[in-house]
Amino acid sequence: MNNLWNPRLAPRAGEHVFNGGIYRDVSLIVTDPLHVAWYGTFVTTPEVSSERASVEIRTEVVNEGVASVSCTLVSSVTYADEIVFETKQQLSIAPGESLELVDCGLVDSPQLWHPDTPCLYQLRTQIYRLDVPVDEYDTSFGIRWFRFDAHEGFFLNGEHFDIHGANVHQDHAGWSDAVTRAGMARDIKLMKDCGFQFIRGSHYPHHTWFADECDKQGMLFWSELCYWGTGGPKVEGYWTSSAYPVRDEDKEAFEASCLLALQEMIRTNRNHPSIIVWSMSNEPFFSDLEVMNEARTLIVRLVEESHRLDPSRPAAVGGAQRMGFDALGDLAGYNGDGAALYVDPDSRTLYPSTAASSPTVRVNMRRTTGTEWSTIRAGDQERRCGAEFITEASFPIWAIWGSSIITGFAQCLVQVQVRIAWHRTADSCARRRGSCAEIDDGSYRHPDGWDG
Repeated sequence: MNNLWNPRLAPRAGEHVFNGGIYRDVSLIVTDPLHVAWYGTFVTTPEVSSERASVEIRTEVVNEGVASVSCTLVSSVTYADEIVFETKQQLSIAPGESLELVDCGLVDSPQLWHPDTPCLYQLRTQIYRLDVPVDEYDTSFGIRWFRFDAHEGFFLNGEHFDIHGANVHQDHAGWSDAVTRAGMARDIKLMKDCGFQFIRGSHYPHHTWFADECDKQGMLFWSELCYWGTGGPKVEGYWTSSAYPVRDEDKEAFEASCLLALQEMIRTNRNHPSIIVWSMSNEPFFSDLEVMNEARTLIVRLVEESHRLDPSRPAAVGGAQRMGFDALGDLAGYNGDGAALYVDPDSRTLYPSTAASSPTVRVNMRRTTGTEWSTIRAGDQERRCGAEFITEASFPIWAIWGSSIITGFAQCLVQVQVRIAWHRTADSCARRRGSCAEIDDGSYRHPDGWDG
């Protein structure tokens, strides 16, 4: 219950305040031995259109009693307090056993979740034993569909959608990390009032209430893991330590902590329609060169685990602009200092955490589907960089941080409209991954001459 640096726990580094003690809600939940598991519902919408939506409900039921139990699971979906559909299942569950049950239903003319119309449905899960209710659990969810397209951009509910957003940290001046729920709601409203509809939760899993408010207020959310690195001398025990452990005895426990944090982030937030991306990291390339391959291998493990836990959302690598990390996930976020992919990123953009505004912003992302690579590029000027440009779209502005590192909230004092060119070139990406050479100081050199 302290904030002492631990070589085996993420984050090992990061340019922000890390507090000890309990600063989020703590609840003691008392249940019947027969109950819904901790965050034990998972609602997805495998097929959605404006005419009809299919809803799949996965429910984990636990029997912590000493005898087998026969019971009934009732799942009721409502909208605006009106029943939409209801399902019932009979089951028998042995002592100490946990079962996952799957129910499905159809919703005609669904009310689609969108930043402009954040419509939410309610699922009430009840367990009956001998017709007596023994547990009840409520889940809020939304019906929507989205996709990232390498040629055309981001689509929400079948329509092209321009994303504008910023990083948001959790702390407030005077409150540090012990921020109230009202404070979280205020932050998201400020973002909405600035004209933004996207938040990158930098750079750790935020309070589940934050995602609740994103759902209610209509804010797209990029939820990020705390595998985090930062520039500076790689000295053990300091906030600029290697993002990945350098001592062999620390590696297994550190990787386990990252995997556990990812599993809990996804389990506690998987029903939020606002969340469109799970991010594995922020700038993990700030690791010692001797462990860089292991740092990349951990990203691959995390991406695979994310796909296993929730195949409905892409697994991103945040802060992936160096050392080949951009090639490891479904999406890659390039923080504002360019990337090894480009010969000339136009400028070495500021990525301020203490400045009031940033006059220019460069955002680069990349996506891969199977063996095909697609890359997008943001900037005032377009450069081909050996690839064919397909089209243009808008995408998240990540690098606008405002106020001070104490408040940590993106005040959005400057909104920069960026132009993004998407291009696809499998050969050039494979060539880049194979030919970028490490320099003595640990940076990366693009074969065309740009040092990153």
